[in-house]
Amino acid sequence: MYEKKKVGLRADGVCTRLCARFGGVRRKKFAAARCPPPPKVTEGDVCIDLEIAKNPTRTEYKSGEKFSPAGLVFNAVYQNGFDGDKNLTGGDLDGWSPRGALDSSVKEIALLFEGFEKKLPITVSDKVLLGVEITREPDITSYSLGDPLDLSGLVMKASYEEGDVDNEVGYTITDKDGKEYVQGTILDEAVKDLTLTLTLTVGEVTKTDTFVIHVYGGITVQAEDVVKSGDTAPTDASYTVIKGKGELKTDCTWTGTGYIGSIEKGFEIEFYIYSEGEIANADLVLLAASTVQDVPNNTMLDMQFNRFCKVYIGEENEEVYIDDDVVIPGKPFPEANSGGNKWTNWADVPFGKIDIKRGFNKVRVVCIGGIPDSSSYPRTPNIDRLDVRLSDDDPDEVTRGDVCTDITIKTAPTKLAYKEGEYFSADGIVFDAVYKNGYGGDVNLGANRLTWTPAGELTKDDTFVILKFKNFEKKIDITVRETQLITVEAEATLASGATTPTNESYTVISGKYKKEDGKGLNGSASISDVSVGTKIEFYVYSEQTVENAELILTAASLKRGSGFTEDLKFNQLFKLTVDDAEVTIPDDVLIKGKTQGSGESIWFLWTKNLLSEIGLKQGFTKIGIECIATINDGGIQRAANIDKIEIRY
Repeated sequence: MYEKKKVGLRADGVCTRLCARFGGVRRKKFAAARCPPPPKVTEGDVCIDLEIAKNPTRTEYKSGEKFSPAGLVFNAVYQNGFDGDKNLTGGDLDGWSPRGALDSSVKEIALLFEGFEKKLPITVSDKVLLGVEITREPDITSYSLGDPLDLSGLVMKASYEEGDVDNEVGYTITDKDGKEYVQGTILDEAVKDLTLTLTLTVGEVTKTDTFVIHVYGGITVQAEDVVKSGDTAPTDASYTVIKGKGELKTDCTWTGTGYIGSIEKGFEIEFYIYSEGEIANADLVLLAASTVQDVPNNTMLDMQFNRFCKVYIGEENEEVYIDDDVVIPGKPFPEANSGGNKWTNWADVPFGKIDIKRGFNKVRVVCIGGIPDSSSYPRTPNIDRLDVRLSDDDPDEVTRGDVCTDITIKTAPTKLAYKEGEYFSADGIVFDAVYKNGYGGDVNLGANRLTWTPAGELTKDDTFVILKFKNFEKKIDITVRETQLITVEAEATLASGATTPTNESYTVISGKYKKEDGKGLNGSASISDVSVGTKIEFYVYSEQTVENAELILTAASLKRGSGFTEDLKFNQLFKLTVDDAEVTIPDDVLIKGKTQGSGESIWFLWTKNLLSEIGLKQGFTKIGIECIATINDGGIQRAANIDKIEIRY
């Protein structure tokens, strides 16, 4: 019916294919038409496969390792036939699964690209576990009943044939009954020593290690639970009153969420413990943290508790005796990202027992000073809380004396005869304390448990000393004989124009100082800024020969603490001569430190120091004190300030 025409393109690209039906009638209309070139696919649409050209370098792993696509080469296959994504690498992947540490249950890795997932077989075998060790226990190991478990700071090291993992995390924690513990588990049973077991299982090998926490019934008083502003005291809750620097803390800012740091001498915390009933033989435990750093070894050092704090009980402020072996244990610095803090390495400091009465019971903790660490900063403990823990002892057993009614002296002090100007010493005394409630545990006590009056220089009118133990006083007799006393001020120099003294003691100062004109201080001040080479010669005049005269130096230590100075060994800083002959001074002869009083300068905290017994001839005896070394005090080299010499015989 229709004539078929040859279809094609002219050289100019005009289509010559005309429908026979129109017989060329519409040729002119189609003259401008062009046929499009064959379609070219320039981009993939839907990824339907990944052709692996080269497997990753590693397809075999040990448990705990992570998958790496390094070495992978692949081609992407698309539904629309696009073939431009060839020789792609692991860096072109959108990801893979599983991420993180692998275990032996993982048999394949899913490679993710453009929404397509390609399974790649891998092999994960268990590492060979050799052992585990808890290298750091949790920062907090003591709790009150009902507290949540805090595992901050806990570190376990796992040893494998393939190497060590210093901070392994794949363990479980259980008690002896199999109960599992995690961060925040409520401790609902009072167990004094609760052993928790860390268990790590790798393949068929299981290893364990243990640590102990303590869960106590009793009362906990946070150091920051203070009386609310406007209240005089709470009626049904324990609380603290915090004093220091002349201020009284009466707000409720922290209320147990922080701790007390930056404590200085004179700082006081009064813990008011409220109890609904009487509690016998309760343990007093302060939770505190050492602040003395040993930076090179990443640890804190032990702090001897009684060097920093005194503790008093009750409204009578009875002082609690604290032994030298009561320490705040130093702990290693927490691991990075462990959640721990080196300043809050809390440790138990048990220091005594108390019978809790119904109502409020007061425990007062007073800071008496700090010690400088390597930074020269005077360190004192950080304090978190006071625990009153119920004892496992027989509640009917009398474990602490109540009211002292007598002290029985079993051995008298070694020295009861003195010279004027000496100080009483109770050294050598042995005594037992007698209590109203019959407690018999305070026996064979010594001088360190006593105070006494007079505490200063004795006079010929002193015939007895009153010993004080707790609130009981006992009188003992002493004798004090009158002495001759020669005093030489460090600044009383030879008068101007004179070549020799006649009947007056005097000094000549050489080295850094040279006073010869008589116009110096003349006894009205002291010699300070003593440096190596400074020599002070005291010329002491005596009317007679004296064989055993006591040589006493009044000096001030320059080894500073916070509000106090520390003892210095005399022989480390000075050399002593008598008539140019050196006198050996033992190590225990000290220029004693002293606590700074109100209005006192720390540079002139004078103490009298017995240096030696010497012989005096009739006439003048020359005594020389020469500075041979100094100490570093905040970058300044110092020795000691010197005021005067006294000869007592």
